[in-house]
Amino acid sequence: MRFEIRELQRQLKITAVYVTHDQSEALVLSDRIAVLNQGRIEQLGTPEEIYQRPVNKFIATFIGLCSFIECQVIEHESGHTLVQTEDGLKFYVKQTDVVPGQKVVLAIRPEALKVSLQETQERINTFRGQITRFAYLGENTDCWLKIGKWDLRVRFPAAQSLTPGQWVWIYLAPDKLIILPA
Repeated sequence: MRFEIRELQRQLKITAVYVTHDQSEALVLSDRIAVLNQGRIEQLGTPEEIYQRPVNKFIATFIGLCSFIECQVIEHESGHTLVQTEDGLKFYVKQTDVVPGQKVVLAIRPEALKVSLQETQERINTFRGQITRFAYLGENTDCWLKIGKWDLRVRFPAAQSLTPGQWVWIYLAPDKLIILPA
């Protein structure tokens, strides 16, 4: 139905205000989205802006799946920001609008993770992680991985055979990681 509503809107060349709690509907039907929290606009933008560049943790959790890791900004180098967790994990992020010493939250969408059963050739943002739990969803498997003390969500193709306790290699793409205020 969401495709039909969108097509009607285009054919009739009308502006419509559509109120929904369904994130998928909002992303499909909207040219611009206003995300409200307790009656206040938290973020206003295109569906891509809202999803790919949330301004805070509320927006990141409200639109789509997201995992979070608390970090501190270490330095900027070669167009990247280096952040580190209290347990020593280091991540390079292609976002530079933060300052060294600043406490931040790293937001990680499932599609930012590439998971392999063999060691990856990537030199940065590569970690060994352990599968802690998973749920079969038909076309894919929703999975929880642990790196250090942090839990991350990822989606595997359903055909992939997984077991709790299994170790895998995880690569996090620097351009898909999001730094949010702590």
